[in-house]
Amino acid sequence: MGLALLLGTQYILSLAYWFHLDLTPFAFLNSLACIWPDFCKLYRFPPYGLVAILMAILAFILFGAMFVRLKVSRIFTDPGFTNIQPIKVKWLKQWVNYSLITIFGLCQVYVIIQAIKDQPVLPLIWLLGLLTLLAFFWLLDRHQAGAASWKLLTPAVLNGIYLCAIALLLLTVAALHSQRWLEVVSFGILSILLLLWVLASKWKSWDLSSRLERLILALITLGSFLLLSSGLNNWAWSFIGDEYDFYDLARQFASGNMTYPLLSGAGVYGIHPVLSSVWQGVTMWLFGIDSYGWRVSNSLLLAISIPFFYYFVRSFLGRTYALFAVVLYCSAHVMLSLSHIGHNNVQAVFIMATSVAAFIWASRHSRWAGYVLVGICLGLGFYTFAVARIYCLVLAVWLAVYYFPISFRSRHIVWPNFSIWSVVFGTALLTALPVLSTRSAWVEMVNQTIFASGVTNVPSEIFFKIGQNSFYGFMSYLFYDENGYWVFGALADPITSTLMVVGLSALIFAERQTWRVRVSLLASYILFVIIIAGTQQYDYPSITRIFAFVPFFAFFAAVGLRSLNQLIMPSQNGSRIRIGRIPNAFCVGSVVLLSTLIVPLNVWQSFFLSQEHSEQPTQAFILQTAQMSEDKTGAGPHLFYVDLPQNEYWPNEMYSAYNIPLDRLTFLLPRDALLTGNEICNSSGQPAIVMIATDIPDADYIASRLQQCWPNSELRLIKDMQNSAGLYRLISQSALPFIHSAGGYWTEEIPPQMPIPQISDYSSVWQVYQPSGLSQNSTGQLATVETATNKVVLLNSNGQFQKVLISGLVDPSDVGFIPNDGMVVADASQGILWFDPSGHFLLKSDAGTSARGLFVAADGTIYIASTGSGSIVHVNFKGNILQTIQGPQFEQPTSVAVSSDGRVAVGDPVAGKVTINSGTGKLISEYSIGKGNTVNDKPGLLWLKDGSFIYTDPVLNRITLIDSNGKIVKEWSNLAHPTSLILQSNGKMLVLESGNDPIVSLELR
Repeated sequence: MGLALLLGTQYILSLAYWFHLDLTPFAFLNSLACIWPDFCKLYRFPPYGLVAILMAILAFILFGAMFVRLKVSRIFTDPGFTNIQPIKVKWLKQWVNYSLITIFGLCQVYVIIQAIKDQPVLPLIWLLGLLTLLAFFWLLDRHQAGAASWKLLTPAVLNGIYLCAIALLLLTVAALHSQRWLEVVSFGILSILLLLWVLASKWKSWDLSSRLERLILALITLGSFLLLSSGLNNWAWSFIGDEYDFYDLARQFASGNMTYPLLSGAGVYGIHPVLSSVWQGVTMWLFGIDSYGWRVSNSLLLAISIPFFYYFVRSFLGRTYALFAVVLYCSAHVMLSLSHIGHNNVQAVFIMATSVAAFIWASRHSRWAGYVLVGICLGLGFYTFAVARIYCLVLAVWLAVYYFPISFRSRHIVWPNFSIWSVVFGTALLTALPVLSTRSAWVEMVNQTIFASGVTNVPSEIFFKIGQNSFYGFMSYLFYDENGYWVFGALADPITSTLMVVGLSALIFAERQTWRVRVSLLASYILFVIIIAGTQQYDYPSITRIFAFVPFFAFFAAVGLRSLNQLIMPSQNGSRIRIGRIPNAFCVGSVVLLSTLIVPLNVWQSFFLSQEHSEQPTQAFILQTAQMSEDKTGAGPHLFYVDLPQNEYWPNEMYSAYNIPLDRLTFLLPRDALLTGNEICNSSGQPAIVMIATDIPDADYIASRLQQCWPNSELRLIKDMQNSAGLYRLISQSALPFIHSAGGYWTEEIPPQMPIPQISDYSSVWQVYQPSGLSQNSTGQLATVETATNKVVLLNSNGQFQKVLISGLVDPSDVGFIPNDGMVVADASQGILWFDPSGHFLLKSDAGTSARGLFVAADGTIYIASTGSGSIVHVNFKGNILQTIQGPQFEQPTSVAVSSDGRVAVGDPVAGKVTINSGTGKLISEYSIGKGNTVNDKPGLLWLKDGSFIYTDPVLNRITLIDSNGKIVKEWSNLAHPTSLILQSNGKMLVLESGNDPIVSLELR
């Protein structure tokens, strides 16, 4: 009955959700579907979602009743934790220990001083302190164990060598994929040598089960890595949107030009630790500065974490079910998908596995050095994704259950238990101290929680949101609705989630179980879910954080399978099941059977189901076009990409990451693609492909115009599986033979032909890209700076683009015509630059540091708004300084205009005001504007002949006209970030709308 109910749950929450199946068989439960009206209104579950949850709860209770009635034998084995010996003060007096303590103390004093100052910590000194601490406690363990007992540590050392051999094997496979032959030979030989060392030392002493255990674990780890790293270079996994900042920082490290302090917490986006990007940079240095070398870092860490997670689970469930747990863990579709993303998120799972494994080893062998390793692992978690920091609380739960520092029955264990806590969390604190001192990162991190995100300040709403998101988190193994990051549906597959319900029931209801294991698992899971899911600032928990639940799912599912097997074929004495000595082959058979079902199911969910339901942005299709037309060397037809200037970064970034030769790519602005004799039309006889972003204005018209240039070409509209258009793709006839499959999911269709009249009506007047500064010459031509392209463009009096007049600028911000129709440009990086009417460079002046604005007087002299010096600098036509106007009212002026009677208007967005000043800098009047920055929020200033004055307010999106008496006469509002403005001879005012790029014309009166 319980399994039948769970089958119904999976049908509603998974199968029907995946395949849009009919739910009419559940129509008789309509009255129950919304028996809790608030659930149907507030909670994001599918139809009959409440019914599915109630069915799962009923199954949970039924299984619990069976466990109680049948008195299932022990599910968990005793991990064999032992009490540790206290530290003897007499031993500390040895000179070696004094030396280690002194070195450690000096290192930590340095680290603490630097942390207090919020200054970078030298990694070598930090590392030396930790290694010294580890060596000190290693010597302590050796002293307490004695010479004879100390040989018992040899198996642990050999197991460590075995893990190193597996890691080297994975590195060999990665190097083989990257065709790094030196690394292949080096890692391969080292791996073989280490494996031979282990086999030579322990093969004879291992029984059959031990030999099979190590072989199977190595094969699972290798197979997992192959799955986790499969398709890393494919376009279908190429773009989320925010991951390429991690690529850039890792590339800097791999190239040897990273300037960030290694132990800083303010790396990517100011909140991700730099050291997490260093690991990505290491793999890029080893396997290539490209997408594979970057993304394989996650695949390697996830695969290497498998033996550690296995060691943890094996201590409680035995070999057979521990192997089953790691199969679920490493093949989970969430892990398969997230391993393909270049974020640092999954690094947290590696910290989890190593921390709990170190805790088990330290507790079973009573080793102080083991507890130091636990602290180091927890501390290193602070250098990865923020979720890893919560594992400190998880370990605190386990320590509280097994080594609570207060005991009224056995006082002799109080001091050792207290010492364990001190060693673990003291070491964690010392390890994490450099990154903890990065205060700016902590402020940003706190802002990403519900407590400081600005979501709500009402305590009741905060608690409600924590409860709601915690509920979503607890239900995420059955259903998840925030699809993204190539994850679709529940975070656990139907088989795993079904077993998990059984496992949770066994944990709570089954008698004759070790209470410490049950309390530790349940308490740490509940605490982890509430913190990770409940405290998020979003309305629904993000997969980028709650993916960390997967190890819990795997553990609980393994508990569920073992408890089911105990129900079906109970063990006589509850002893752990050993591979090779199985009292009942049914147990191993069930593990093998379910594994062969679960692994392909999760592969299908990750590589097929999620891809079919994922949105693919334009950037992914840019890469797809290159990959579907390249040969083995990356060469292929020339690629033209038409998009807005702010998107020029993406094709260059992604082609570089995926080894597409950049000489194949030409980027064109939409305006340039429509010019007569443009590069695209001139290459009609060559193999070439044009990609046109669909979200630019009049993309369909541009595609139709360009198709006319290429006879017999194929024009297709490319869409993802959600029917969202990505780009137009125009393939010349000579490029068609180059096209081949590139995998992935998308659709393409022939776009409708545009009518000829519609094409002829198209016009791009007054369209510029991120304009700054505006001026008009004696013939009516207009010049403006395009900050997106760092060029000065020329328009005719009707606003139609004529040509690029000046290029090669660094940080241009303003432009003005001088009386002979020559031009002067303010460049914040280069100074003031003069050009002749043809755009040829004449001279340069360094007057006025960081020049952001200028005004050309009637006599040809120039007034410069110098943000660097906080003044207005007046220069002649040769660039010599005539006058410097200063005053306390100036902070960082960005705009200047001078009236016919010598009054100087100054715009200062940092001070949030426009001031009217005398020619000597004396303040006459001032007007408030919205505060902003000196680059994008520069107010425009304009004097009229009658002495009235106009200024723009880019922050508050308005323009104000003031008469000669200082009174406001008129205001224009609802403009998109108005900046520079001029007055035309026809009496109309032209204003730059920097918010949406065009130049608009307004009536002055």
